[in-house]
Amino acid sequence: MPATKSNKTVVAQTQKLVKDLKAAYARIKSLEDALNIATSGSHPLLTGLQAQPATPSMTATELADGEIYEERVHDATEMMGSLLIGADGKTRHLGGSASSEFLLTLLDPSDNIATLDPRETAHYGMPAEIVELSNAFPMGITTCTYGADHFTEFLPPRSRALQLVDLYYAQFTSLQLPIPRSDLIKTFIDTIYQGGEVGSAYAVHPHKLSVIFIVLASGAVSDNPAFASTLAHQYCVLSRACLSLKSVMREATLATVQAVFMNIWFLHTTDHDKSNEERWILQGACVKIAQIIGLQRDSAGWNLDQDEVQRRRVLWWEIYTYDAWSSVKNGRPPSIDLHHTDCRYPRDPDPTVLSANTKEIGFHAWKFRFSVSALTPIMHYVFGVRKSTYSELLELDRKIRQVTIPDHLKTPMNFAQSKQSWSSDPHTAMHQYATLAVVEMHLLYIHRSYFARAIHEEPINPLKHEYGPSVMASYRSAYRMVCGLKDLYDDHQETAKQQRYFWSGMFSACVVLAALIIESPGSSLSQEAAPGLELAVRFFEMVCSNEGWAQSALTMLQKLLKRSQTTFVAFHSNSPQHFVLPNENDAEPDELAILAGRQSIITPRPASHSLGAQSAISSSATPDSNQPDAAAKFDITVDAVAPAPATQNGNDFDLPTFFMSHAGGEDQGMFDWSLFNTPSFEHDFSTNILLTETYMQNSAVDQNYGLPEQEDHGAAMIAGNDVIWSIFANQLFP
Repeated sequence: MPATKSNKTVVAQTQKLVKDLKAAYARIKSLEDALNIATSGSHPLLTGLQAQPATPSMTATELADGEIYEERVHDATEMMGSLLIGADGKTRHLGGSASSEFLLTLLDPSDNIATLDPRETAHYGMPAEIVELSNAFPMGITTCTYGADHFTEFLPPRSRALQLVDLYYAQFTSLQLPIPRSDLIKTFIDTIYQGGEVGSAYAVHPHKLSVIFIVLASGAVSDNPAFASTLAHQYCVLSRACLSLKSVMREATLATVQAVFMNIWFLHTTDHDKSNEERWILQGACVKIAQIIGLQRDSAGWNLDQDEVQRRRVLWWEIYTYDAWSSVKNGRPPSIDLHHTDCRYPRDPDPTVLSANTKEIGFHAWKFRFSVSALTPIMHYVFGVRKSTYSELLELDRKIRQVTIPDHLKTPMNFAQSKQSWSSDPHTAMHQYATLAVVEMHLLYIHRSYFARAIHEEPINPLKHEYGPSVMASYRSAYRMVCGLKDLYDDHQETAKQQRYFWSGMFSACVVLAALIIESPGSSLSQEAAPGLELAVRFFEMVCSNEGWAQSALTMLQKLLKRSQTTFVAFHSNSPQHFVLPNENDAEPDELAILAGRQSIITPRPASHSLGAQSAISSSATPDSNQPDAAAKFDITVDAVAPAPATQNGNDFDLPTFFMSHAGGEDQGMFDWSLFNTPSFEHDFSTNILLTETYMQNSAVDQNYGLPEQEDHGAAMIAGNDVIWSIFANQLFP
């Protein structure tokens, strides 16, 4: 039935009748119970058919699909994220779970087109035919007189190709491994070079050539800095041109999917920073091409060669993992539904041998399983339009923390009880931090809106709020991501610096710390977070100040740091009873609200004006000096009170002196990271919780997160929870 106005009226009337029927049933049941008590069950009216609960047929819930949809939409969540609408109609949406790094692009959309795509300069000196083919990527050209043999002249000697292949596997495959090295040599290199030094593209499918060229491009990124960028993007142009030789609509192969997927990762890793939307579209195309060749089904059912089955399984799970990860980071629904696949996990390419009879799965095998057991329920929670309950969030948190982490992937966090250490191998150490980051980052995303509500409504003791567990979870995740990356950098500087995914998480963690300090400057957590935020921003400056991709993030972090310091000093320099968060300019954009993922409609303004976002709520935090501070030291993980942080309170706290003495310097050796101590709620309980060693055995999993059991925390989330971030709109920036 079409969803016309009259049908909507029918649906509304049906819903009202259902409610009336349920109310009548409840009333009749109450009267029957009273009659049963009064007559000891002997009354004649009780011997017949008693009132029965309304059945689907009685309540007319078996509505047509369109009417069911109308009813579901009526009860949809208001956690809608941010929508950018330009004067020319250009529109972009980033959902409530979107990372702060991506949300930052909404604040200055003009910056997305301000820089030159490095692939444009890579065209210089290229034949016009190759440029035309590259521009047709990924769909390709239906008819093309240009043949694969024309690409022979661009193939480097075998020795040079192997050098770039080695660089690719050393620097580019830490987080994704779509083709194992042995398979690349056997299937691609040997086919092209035939044992000689000079390669030939004559008898090679162009999509296989595309794979080779994107591998060479990825390896060239880490080559001689004098020409690395230009060479890398020239190889990327060649890869795209090769794929366009044969239209993907007519000749899709396994190599086709590999080439598209590896092009996505090339964009993700190189300095072409404004490629998020291109990657998003390419990921959708990659999934569709993968489905064309049946990767979603387990290939063993077709009795294919075991090596081919392994190739297909590896590629499918790499695609699924990236799709899930990018989906949550963008706040947009995924392209793959796990219900539509039966593809088995591939054989583990890099297991860790503990003893003769004991092995642990490697990082890539673990990430596939984490994607299924953690990212899949996260996507169901984040992208479901039905209003969620807080108890559902806590259950999701439990699932994430229960994912087992192999011992060799666990990270040290400077706890005396920790038996872990950073691996001396940079590749393994990167996997250690990646494991920590992927867990903590997603915990940060799912708790963000509840964290915001708690620090607004209980600015002095946010842990006292019913959403205090989200404050605890958000702060702990931010702390672990910042300190973990600092520790990794101390041991493996180049490894830590090269992984932009890690610094994206660092940026999101800093936004959470800034929000805590600005909105809740009087809380004990803020006093712990204040030195931590400054150290984190200075660390970010030291490592990334010369990186083009980091400039927008760095500028924003500096603004947030300045604002947090101003707010913190103002609070501790005045009587708490008279403290009101400064609101110096209502016209300024609520950057923190947008970066934190609250619901926003953003309209770009002319270049002479600042970007603005309309705020739905305006309020100032007025702390109550009579509130007990025990809740601020409440440990949700053990249902106990933790020791107070080693900081002062109120007017005795000399913030100007504090910031001056802890300002740090350009040399990382001047950073006193001991100021950013383990969060107070972990001090005395790390022996029981061992947060650095396992999520599976975390005692918090079996607790009720410190919430009084008599309270109804299963109640539906208050509508517009994300909108609470708009409280920051008139309070954050001078």
